[in-house]
Amino acid sequence: MSAFFEWDTEPVVKSILAELAKQGRSINPEDHPMGQDSWDEITRIDLPDYLGLKYFTDEWDVNIWDNDGELTVTAYPVYDGVTECSAWLTCSTQPVEEWKK
Repeated sequence: MSAFFEWDTEPVVKSILAELAKQGRSINPEDHPMGQDSWDEITRIDLPDYLGLKYFTDEWDVNIWDNDGELTVTAYPVYDGVTECSAWLTCSTQPVEEWKK
C-alpha cells in the first residue's frame, strides 16, 4: 500500500518497470552517470482490473535519476495530461556501487 493510493501498488510498480524494459529504458545504475536526471515520454500501463479505482491512472511520468550514488526510479501519476507531483510511487532504488562489483 501507499500513503497516496488506496490500492495495492505492487502490480502497478511491476507494470511500470516491465513497460520501461519494453521501451528499452535501462534501470541499471551503470547506464546512468552520477547526477543524471532522466525523464522520457509518458509510460502507459495496462491493468484493466484497476480502472475506476480512486486515484488510479494508466499513465505515469517516470523519472530515473542518480541521487548521489543511488539510482531511483520514481513514477508520478498523470491525470488528464497533467503530472501530479504531490503523489508518486518509488519503483526501484539501487545503490550504484552494487552494480560495480
